[in-house]
Amino acid sequence: MEEFIDEDLLGICIPTFNRAEYLDVCLDSIVNAISKINFPIYISDNASTDGTEGVISEYKKRYHRIVHVRNETNRGLYRNILNVIKLAKTEYIWLMGDDDAIKEDSIDIIISNLKKGYDYIIVNSTPYDEKLEKAKPDKVITCKNNKVYRRGESGNLLVDLKKWAYHGFISSMIVRTSIIQELIPKYENKNFVLYNNIWTPLAMFYEAFKDYEGLFLCDPIVKNRDNPRPSGKDAWNYFYIDRIKVMEYLGSIGYDYKLLRRALDFKISSAIFFAIMSKTMRPGIILFNESIKEDRMIPYRIKCVIFLIDRVPLLLLKKFRDIIDRLREA
Repeated sequence: MEEFIDEDLLGICIPTFNRAEYLDVCLDSIVNAISKINFPIYISDNASTDGTEGVISEYKKRYHRIVHVRNETNRGLYRNILNVIKLAKTEYIWLMGDDDAIKEDSIDIIISNLKKGYDYIIVNSTPYDEKLEKAKPDKVITCKNNKVYRRGESGNLLVDLKKWAYHGFISSMIVRTSIIQELIPKYENKNFVLYNNIWTPLAMFYEAFKDYEGLFLCDPIVKNRDNPRPSGKDAWNYFYIDRIKVMEYLGSIGYDYKLLRRALDFKISSAIFFAIMSKTMRPGIILFNESIKEDRMIPYRIKCVIFLIDRVPLLLLKKFRDIIDRLREA
């Protein structure tokens, strides 16, 4: 862009841990895109034990505006995200996953829309395979026009993203720095209801969006790496328990529960089946978990069904699992 651009308009924030090879690709794409503009890059290394330190050192030689801190111990992804956001001194921050990349010709699109004064921008992404080589067209969000969300309409954004089925969350969020940094002390508090929840960063961004105006940017800006999802007990928390807690929290701060239920699209039957098959949880956790028991996200009649299912003798569940295991081995 020929016109003058404030070098402190946007900062790229990257939390990273033991992904030196991925980080190399990520930083290469960012530096190629922003080097002529001199936007800063903030990196918080979560005590990596691989070659992450060396990758960052090489890029510091290539690009002078990299701010890098290294945690003495692994503080977990959630706290590392908070840490890198706190580093930012720019007007806006763009949270970027260390395993993703941005398209080189995309930065002008971001700048032109930030100059319109939006408080946040959600950028579209193109999902790729784990090697970031082959696009997955069946998961691409297709849309014809950008969509503006007025003050108080961010609940509709949650629903739309669910309807669109896929977006690269951690690399999609651009927000005014002052808004997101104001929330950090609450989210750092160990007594906070969502402390260390897997989806807490999502809650923090949507809390930041709630009373402000933003934009969904239709142009696919991010190349999003599709990494393996968790399994077993971690998957139960990832797909069900932690997500429900986040939605409940968003409802408690003013989001419409009807919109949240649509955004969550919680299929109770698949959750029960998963609980039985995982061999790590019983379905009753949904009913008896203190946060879920009073949860307005789950209708009363469904809770009653879960209650009855939870009373199925463990012996029957064991037999059911044995039958499935035999079928798997057949």
